[in-house]
Amino acid sequence: MEIKNYTLSVPIKKQLGKIIKILRKQKYEEFKRDNLIETNPYTKENFCEDNKICHYHTLTKLEEDYIRDDRIYHLFLNKLGISFQVKNEVHGENMMFLTSLCWKVLDKIEFCDDDINTFYQELSSVSFINDCISTYYLNLLKFSIKIYLNNKIELKELKINEALLPMYRGIFKGLAYHAVGLGFYLLEDYLNAEKYSKEAIESYKPYKVSIGLSYTTLIDTYIKNNNYYEAIQLCNVLEEYYIKTNNKKRLMSIYNYLVDYYLLINSLDYAKRYYDKAINLVNNDRSKYICLLHYNWGRHEMSIYQYEEALNYFVRAYNICDDKEKKLMVINLILMCMSILKKDTDINEYLIKGQECYHNANNLDRLIFDYFMAKDKKANYEILAQKEIIPMLKKMSNYKPILLFFYEDLHKIS
Repeated sequence: MEIKNYTLSVPIKKQLGKIIKILRKQKYEEFKRDNLIETNPYTKENFCEDNKICHYHTLTKLEEDYIRDDRIYHLFLNKLGISFQVKNEVHGENMMFLTSLCWKVLDKIEFCDDDINTFYQELSSVSFINDCISTYYLNLLKFSIKIYLNNKIELKELKINEALLPMYRGIFKGLAYHAVGLGFYLLEDYLNAEKYSKEAIESYKPYKVSIGLSYTTLIDTYIKNNNYYEAIQLCNVLEEYYIKTNNKKRLMSIYNYLVDYYLLINSLDYAKRYYDKAINLVNNDRSKYICLLHYNWGRHEMSIYQYEEALNYFVRAYNICDDKEKKLMVINLILMCMSILKKDTDINEYLIKGQECYHNANNLDRLIFDYFMAKDKKANYEILAQKEIIPMLKKMSNYKPILLFFYEDLHKIS
């Protein structure tokens, strides 16, 4: 490709410098894994081609701040396989378009918009020719939606987005911190999740972005770190905010947090108060929040040995569960309660339902269901429990009531 030496403004140079630094280091590490450092084309000296492009000190300045010579930027970008071959006004138009898309992304995430998958597909059809900065900003929008949807991400993908954080400007900086924070949360790195969520809150402030966007990840992180004091304070703030903005889906998630917390500390009056608020908020709704509400309350009743009540909540959860991956998990709890309550005539119905969603479930839920299927057929289910299920449950602190079921059930058998 012919390199045209378009004039670069200082803000553009600073962003290009960050891109050059990040990509050069990434390619350096990739090359280093299989080759000698001396032959690595992405060391500063080799990347500068023995001073044919510039001195490596100039490269350092370019990556950390900016230099006057526009042509050097274009040469380095070309070596990395990307380009910024557009005029400043064209880039400005691209960024104005992206900013409008960014606000749409924020709005759809804030209100848990059901058509966000469709919007993601629309973003996938957008592209920018020879404008690497706009391309990275577009990738951030797509990454943010992917993270929001809890789609599977790789640590490498997250690390690239983390490395690009210094490049982003304006409202995109807040979104970048927000997405990276949520990414670390999904990968169970709660220290970084908290750090970047707080950075997002600060970066959003000048743009009057909803306080709920990054607060939600912060609440999740506080709960994972057992910092309930901070989490509940934020929940109380967001409850008031979401009532004021009539954001029912987000308010439902806050009520779920509050119900779980008050169940945890055995404050049943408060838990029931928020449970009722949630039910009244979206009565007859088949949302995941109502399903989760019934499920969690059932787990609580099960933990205090109120199996009839637990069964009622689990059946309610199953009847509105649209998540194919979670259905078998709820069915297993129904089967446990029925087994304890000796409702043998009803078990067969849920064994049939369990087989229908078996292939969508995770390994543990499949094993637990296999136990009930084997037990129904009077097969060798004791060994399955002792050798596979119980060792797995022992490692999971929040599965103690389920672990207790297997101990008691095997004791009855013996």
